[in-house]
Amino acid sequence: MRPASAVFLFVILPALMGGTALAAEKPAAGIGKRLQDVERAIDQGKKKSQALKKQADALRAKLTGVNRKKVALAQDIQGLETEMNDLEREIAELNGAEEEKETLLASRRRQFAHLLAALQRLSRLPPEAVIAYPDRPANLVRAAILLRTTLPRVEGQAARLREDLIALDATRGQIAEQRAKLAAAAARIDDYRSDLEKAFRQTKAARRHTLAARQVEGARLKRLTEEAGSLRELFKKLESERRKRAALRKKTIENQKLKEKNTDHPLSLDPKSRVAAIASFEIRPISKARGRLAFPAVGTVKGRYGGAVRRGIRRKGLVVATRAEAQVVAPYDGKVVFAGTFRGYGLLLIIEHSEGYHSLLSGLARIDAIIGQSLLSGEPVGKMGNLGAGREQLYVELRQNGTPINPMPWMTAQKGKVRR
Repeated sequence: MRPASAVFLFVILPALMGGTALAAEKPAAGIGKRLQDVERAIDQGKKKSQALKKQADALRAKLTGVNRKKVALAQDIQGLETEMNDLEREIAELNGAEEEKETLLASRRRQFAHLLAALQRLSRLPPEAVIAYPDRPANLVRAAILLRTTLPRVEGQAARLREDLIALDATRGQIAEQRAKLAAAAARIDDYRSDLEKAFRQTKAARRHTLAARQVEGARLKRLTEEAGSLRELFKKLESERRKRAALRKKTIENQKLKEKNTDHPLSLDPKSRVAAIASFEIRPISKARGRLAFPAVGTVKGRYGGAVRRGIRRKGLVVATRAEAQVVAPYDGKVVFAGTFRGYGLLLIIEHSEGYHSLLSGLARIDAIIGQSLLSGEPVGKMGNLGAGREQLYVELRQNGTPINPMPWMTAQKGKVRR
């Protein structure tokens, strides 16, 4: 039996095994209620899936908006980088100009110093020195005149150089101020970029989580839809069987009345009692048979009660690996309340025992019992298939008042029949 089949059967068995009334007049009542619950869950799941889709779409739009902001931010950053490059280039040019002017100013200072020194030397010459060199007075006068005319020009050049240096310092200060502003803007942009990256990561993670939740919800909807389809099929089968039994009961009563009318010795029981007596036999109390129930088939227990089927779901019965075409028998006296196929789940046989107990057999390839048939313990009810490679598996479940219980303590330990 496939795990998916077992999971589905765990869901529908409480409805099927609600009590003897299900096997009698209202076999579809529990299934109908379960079907309503499943359809209601499907509607709610569809609404949740739509809400998740809207949420995912909104997050995708938000991601697109964040990406657009990142594009605009990248353009702003590139603009700032261009301005920074221009400033760096301007500063480099100013540094060169400053060095050139400093060199020129130093040269002018040296010239000025030489001129001053020459003038001072001339001013210190006494008249006697001039008279002692009669060929030089004219030259000395010319030199003095030249020095005195050159000195103001040198002083003017030095003053202009000083002014240029002052202007350079002012420009350098403005550039430093502008650079500080650009640095502050770059820091703000870095912070903004960090915020955008954080928002992008969070939004992306939220969308990924939403899409995952929608995928999980979609898988759940798929399972519910499959279950609803199987429940509808089961509901239809049970209703059909109920109508058949009702028609058979009516015909049996009519035939019995006709027989009584045509006989000289009518039965002492009323028609309904006589039909019940004919259709039933005494079912022994199952509580006294604990440890002596017939194992439904020869094989090896591959899956035990309580074992994990999938996350969050535990096995409610036994999985027995059997031989190909193995004989399957009723574990105890009882009456067949369901015998048939489910879409995608194979053949299913449910036997009602006494005292609120039911047994379930699934995975058969053939069922030889019909609904309403009374069975004795060990009576053949069907056969397994012939899939080969040891793939034949019979699922066995025992329930008390609709609640699964461990079948192993109830089964007989017949040597060589079942390996535990």
